[in-house]
Amino acid sequence: MFRLYCALFALMIGLAACGQPSAEVSPTNGTESSADKAPTAMHELTAVTDSSRDDDSRTITHALGETEIPANTQRIVALEWSYVENVLALGIQPVGVADIAGYNDWVNIPVELSDEVVDVGTRQEPNLETIASLTPDLIITDALRATEIYPELNEIAPTIVFDHEHLATEPVCIPENPERVVPLDLNSLEFMLIHDLPFVSGSEIGQIFLASTHPEWLNTFITKTEGLPDTGTFPPNLEAVAEAQPDLIITAPGYYDEETNDLMAEIAPTIVYEPGDALQDWQPQFHFIADALGMVEENEALVTTYKERLKDLRASIGDSLNGQTISVVRAKPDQEMGLRLAGSFTGVIINQLDLEQPVSQQPSVDESTGFVQIDVSRERWDLVDGNYLFVYGVQPDAAGTNEAQALIESLADDAIWNNLNAVQNGNAYAMDAHWHGFGVLSAHKVIDDMFRILAETEPFVPNPLLEPDT
Repeated sequence: MFRLYCALFALMIGLAACGQPSAEVSPTNGTESSADKAPTAMHELTAVTDSSRDDDSRTITHALGETEIPANTQRIVALEWSYVENVLALGIQPVGVADIAGYNDWVNIPVELSDEVVDVGTRQEPNLETIASLTPDLIITDALRATEIYPELNEIAPTIVFDHEHLATEPVCIPENPERVVPLDLNSLEFMLIHDLPFVSGSEIGQIFLASTHPEWLNTFITKTEGLPDTGTFPPNLEAVAEAQPDLIITAPGYYDEETNDLMAEIAPTIVYEPGDALQDWQPQFHFIADALGMVEENEALVTTYKERLKDLRASIGDSLNGQTISVVRAKPDQEMGLRLAGSFTGVIINQLDLEQPVSQQPSVDESTGFVQIDVSRERWDLVDGNYLFVYGVQPDAAGTNEAQALIESLADDAIWNNLNAVQNGNAYAMDAHWHGFGVLSAHKVIDDMFRILAETEPFVPNPLLEPDT
């Protein structure tokens, strides 16, 4: 059985109901962005007008066709939580929502659902009779779950079907339960590894990543992929991908080029993660992967554990860091340092903890480059400073020494370095490659480091992913 996995366009639902023009969506190519670069806009929005109409209704072009939306739409049923948020943001209380208990558990926004809103069943299997009893004038859902029941929903009321917000390509049909998955990006590889899923291919870039960042998982990965076709680095080795006979390929921008993507799609259904505003937050990408692999519940348990440890860390820090800044920089050759901005992997974690970055690191991206890092020379190391300074390296030096540690040791007599507040106060630290990202393994290790350095204690709950399950 196959299902559609599609890309959600950025237009808020409800614009037609508010008397605004609807939009027709045409994807743009965002495949050239690297792992450190913010994505370009996923879609161009074009207003759709019809001069032959003499009323205020609008026609919306969406994933499954066109739908005429009546004027003054007020009785809305929303079957996905993100659409519930959008409806509430427009000042409209929906009449029906799927899985209200789950929504209240997982969504935290200032506007609450009214007690009068009716629960219409699960997001996977909404109750059509309950929906019909509410006499809605608009139903909003997504193609991932609603493709098969779209005709029935559309008979009840005009129904708009949006695409998935993190898919970078056209809609793709994928197996309901894929069994031969080839992960070409590091997050999908990591997801499969920690969930003990079977591999049908090896990965040179995966081994390099694990060796430098998560060596405790390297032998497990080597054992799981021994003798399998090796997809290489990037762009991937397509002969090896084809030899693996996948029924699904997962990747992300920065791991391929447009030509490669077209060729991959000829081998097997290929889905490409697009981070959108999430930038380097690992959670949306893991949710995307979980959706594709039918492992949403397992992923929610993973996210819950992470959030609990994050909450424990924030409680341990308390008010001790009020008014203080946390600076994270990447060690680079020739005494350059890369300021890791708010959209970076560590920037996201710092903001999740409600801690503050230096002013120089508060933008999400460098507007001139679109990257989540700004490189500064020695003469501008004043921009590196903070109350706490974490310097990390991605590769060890020739002697196997931590790249960041080697840099800090080489600066022992440097006047500019020694003039930094963090250095003078003994709060400059050399960190390992997991501070670069990008998945849950690295996120938990960063939490461990922050417990020891910022909270000056050991984590309340041990890192659940520090040792592989073997």
